[in-house]
Amino acid sequence: MKHARQYTGFSLIEVMLAVTLLGLLVTSVSVTWNAALNGWKRSSRMTEIFQRERIVMSTLAELTQSIVFYRVRDGVYDIVATQDPTLGDSIS
Repeated sequence: MKHARQYTGFSLIEVMLAVTLLGLLVTSVSVTWNAALNGWKRSSRMTEIFQRERIVMSTLAELTQSIVFYRVRDGVYDIVATQDPTLGDSIS
């Protein structure tokens, strides 16, 4: 009577299947991580842009509220351009 040999360990198919599953798992985690990181970077840039726009709008609102109107007087707010060959062009 022959005794059946008892093999211990894993067969080549089992090892290849385990390596394949591990590779799929690592790939899916990596893809998910990269997508989350790209989304975070994009939202961080947008938040920074919105903050800058908010500062600009706040500054414009403050400047608009501080406008003072004066009566129009001819000659006070004139723009004069001059051309001098030695000094060059100037605006005053």
